[in-house]
Amino acid sequence: MELLNWKSRASITHTVTANISLTPEDWQIYASRPGAKDAADRLNRAFNDAVNGGKDRLQVYQNVYRVMHELDEFGTTDGEASDVLVALLDTAFPTRS
Repeated sequence: MELLNWKSRASITHTVTANISLTPEDWQIYASRPGAKDAADRLNRAFNDAVNGGKDRLQVYQNVYRVMHELDEFGTTDGEASDVLVALLDTAFPTRS
């Protein structure tokens, strides 16, 4: 169809930005453990920096999961915290139909 020929000459992007400030309770990590607030802040910063740095969904996941692994003593690699990360990714990078 002739109307679709322009698609090869078009580039449309959508910029994603993030500014999250989740608490340890929001991340569902061990909130009563000393240092939990700092751990949540590191997770927030890792997510914000990766998204705002132009990373794609997989790269953001990898960057944040690397930090989660470093903070394992706070339960960051438990299923709950991973579920929070996936929910954040779904919000930042919704699938388009």
